[in-house]
Amino acid sequence: MKADADEIVGWMDETLDFMKERHPELSEEELQQLRGAGIRFCQPVIPHGTVDQSSRSNQDANAA
Repeated sequence: MKADADEIVGWMDETLDFMKERHPELSEEELQQLRGAGIRFCQPVIPHGTVDQSSRSNQDANAA
């Protein structure tokens, strides 16, 4: 199941609120960096279903 963008933003807002309370020494810039990293972390590197599996063979997988 995939979360939509609004859910991700909501989770990130809650997480940053927690971080502000737990670590008051964090600057606004640091919190924004954490937000950016968190949002990127929530995105798949390769979106599900977009890789053409037919172009890969067992030999490619065992090459290493």
